[in-house]
Amino acid sequence: MAGIDFKTEQDKITFAEVILYNWLGEMGIPVYIVRCRDWEGEAAFSNFHIQRYWGGDYAYPTPNVKLMTVATGLNRDGFEAWEKSVRARRKDAI
Repeated sequence: MAGIDFKTEQDKITFAEVILYNWLGEMGIPVYIVRCRDWEGEAAFSNFHIQRYWGGDYAYPTPNVKLMTVATGLNRDGFEAWEKSVRARRKDAI
């Protein structure tokens, strides 16, 4: 299992998400943030940016999070290949 949260480029990670992501991390479940410029139309699925969440402080008003870039500029096929690789690694980890 892995957490994958889809966001636009403008979406921020919220207070509640930091709490959830931290809890998932404590359970050994990795969390990935997938960003795309726009989710509308065919062009939306041609430029994925993926980051791994490595923890955060949910202090109000602005959460402070640690992210590591995993991949940038993936098209639909690249995203599918990445997702399959995550599934395979997680299956092996169980």
